[in-house]
Amino acid sequence: MIGTPLDGRGSMSSVVAAYRDGGFFERCGILYLSPVAAGGTAKKAFVASAVWFQFLLLLVAGQVRLVHVHVASGISFWRKSMFCWLAYLFCRPVILHVHGGNFPEFFARSPAWAQRYIRATMLRAWRVVVLSDCWVDRIGAIVPAENCVAMENPVVEWALAKRVHEGEIRFLFLGRLERDKGVYELIEAFARVCERAQCRLVLGGDGELKSAQALANELGIETRIDFLGWVTGDAKRRAFSDADIFVLPSHIEGLPVSMLEAMHCGLPIVICPVGSIPEVLCDGKDALFVPPGDVERLAEAMIRLAVDPALRKRLGEAGQRVFTHRFSTDAVLPRLENLYLAAMANSGS
Repeated sequence: MIGTPLDGRGSMSSVVAAYRDGGFFERCGILYLSPVAAGGTAKKAFVASAVWFQFLLLLVAGQVRLVHVHVASGISFWRKSMFCWLAYLFCRPVILHVHGGNFPEFFARSPAWAQRYIRATMLRAWRVVVLSDCWVDRIGAIVPAENCVAMENPVVEWALAKRVHEGEIRFLFLGRLERDKGVYELIEAFARVCERAQCRLVLGGDGELKSAQALANELGIETRIDFLGWVTGDAKRRAFSDADIFVLPSHIEGLPVSMLEAMHCGLPIVICPVGSIPEVLCDGKDALFVPPGDVERLAEAMIRLAVDPALRKRLGEAGQRVFTHRFSTDAVLPRLENLYLAAMANSGS
């Protein structure tokens, strides 16, 4: 399996870590390689080259039966596509797993020669795994639907601490602090919520921290917002345990892992119906939908949940049921294992 570092940031690392923590690596004999490294250009090139050479030696030694490659748009695709073509050279089946909400846009804005390369790389794969059924259609301009498989991202469950409420409603946002994640609309909406309810906003993520803080200062709500920075492990679990409502007003998404984690924790969710989200959640049934960029509607949804504990409970429990049925490791990993078995049987590896 080829992907980003297991302890890295972002949904791709979270998904792969869920495979590992769910026992999939051990059960299926996975050797995980990451050609991605932090640091300067020279270090990144060295690590990528060293891992590529290690992969070549494994292929030469006949120790690889199948290759599962995780890619996103941009440099992620270019870097990891080299592993795909090496596997093709040795006639190993490749499962190409596409993450990220803007891969079709990445393809569309690429020059003609790059589009030919992207399409050829994906067409040679045994299957292209995408996040949901709508993504089979979205990626149809690149690869036929019959070559695609929709498969949900799993999330490893953890023991949930009981939330203790002391009158203050806590809204939680986890994601990169940037315009595409809707963080500025969220801060503006939260200023309106503060007029109606005793509440606090917790922002977990890196990115445009100074700009977000400046907006909070301008609106006079800086003392009501906690900036956690990027959170993982126990710190992330504490953030979920302390929260009452999860808010993610992104303009662009694939299938956000933080949303799935919030569903696992039984949190009611305010979110924009973008990417694969409408295939998972239903407005008014297990979440509240708001249009991207609409501060007024976002504030209304947040206020609605802040003042209605019964609605919070109903939406949170509904989302938790969806998670258990579709996104727990028990639900997802057997499907992935069957995909591996089918690929190897079809290729005779």
